[in-house]
Amino acid sequence: MSNPSHTAACRAARYPQSVRARVRRSRCGALPLAWLMLAAGSWGLTTVRPLWGQEALPADTAGAQDESAAQRIEPSPEWLRVTKNHEVWINFAAKQVMVGGRICLREGMLEMFACPRGTKEHESIVAVQSPARYVHAALVAIGARPGPPVRFDPIYQPAQGTEIDVEVLWRDHDGTEHRVRAQEWVKQMKTGEALTYPWVFAGSGFSTDPDGKEQYYYGDAGEFICVSNFSTATLDLPVESSAANETLMFGAYTDRIPPRDTPVMLLLTPKLPPPDTEQPAPNAKAPPAAEPPTPPPASEPAAPKVEPAAPPAEPAAPPPAPGKVTGSVTRPGGSV
Repeated sequence: MSNPSHTAACRAARYPQSVRARVRRSRCGALPLAWLMLAAGSWGLTTVRPLWGQEALPADTAGAQDESAAQRIEPSPEWLRVTKNHEVWINFAAKQVMVGGRICLREGMLEMFACPRGTKEHESIVAVQSPARYVHAALVAIGARPGPPVRFDPIYQPAQGTEIDVEVLWRDHDGTEHRVRAQEWVKQMKTGEALTYPWVFAGSGFSTDPDGKEQYYYGDAGEFICVSNFSTATLDLPVESSAANETLMFGAYTDRIPPRDTPVMLLLTPKLPPPDTEQPAPNAKAPPAAEPPTPPPASEPAAPKVEPAAPPAEPAAPPPAPGKVTGSVTRPGGSV
């Protein structure tokens, strides 16, 4: 048998860390295969190793749970929970996705509005209790179309994809429920006003290990709902927004954000196009409509029936010259 510590050391040397591989490597979990196929289809992949099975995010302390138990919002029965260990729900009838999380920052500059817990809480307002990949799969399942993400080379091209409305639901200490657009918690530093831009479903992407056996979703490393442009973002702004520290454009709107550790729900609603109207087949030809006969006006008498004129009589043939036959005649005994 091999030494487990030696195997782990070899594996660590074999797969060095990089900026593109900050996502935890995980083994196959228990999500239905349908979720995997939905996610795979959205990126145009034919075979994708399941990414499910990341360990449950660390639980809060008992004291914090007791304090916020009355503030938690529980989804109603029509919401289907996507995974057992993560707080993601989907409502197929309403075509919405809900993600649970907590307030993690109220003051400071922002690169994200929301990130998966344990990643970039120092520059995000909300830490969600789920990897970003589950939210991606749920959005695809209700009809949202991802990407492509932002591009910087050779020229800047903004992120594209279905526009997603993001709302925050929470209860205060008195049990009063609140619901607000996520943009209201993000301040534009130049104007002092709330964020005016929408988010689009940029779609992030995958990286693959050197053996091609495992794939990792970039957005799981922190870039879930971004306010600075990242090519790894799941949701991004469709306008140019630098992530450089000296040019950060957005900060937390402190006066509008509940206390830290307040439980919240993020409600994601894609702006889906109306269903297409049914069109006839391109080669199909509709039969011409029959036109009803037009009756004559009642005030006018019917036109009299005109009998066709008799053909003019043919002139009589001149008598034949003697000794010359000019035709045939039938008579008893033969013809001449």
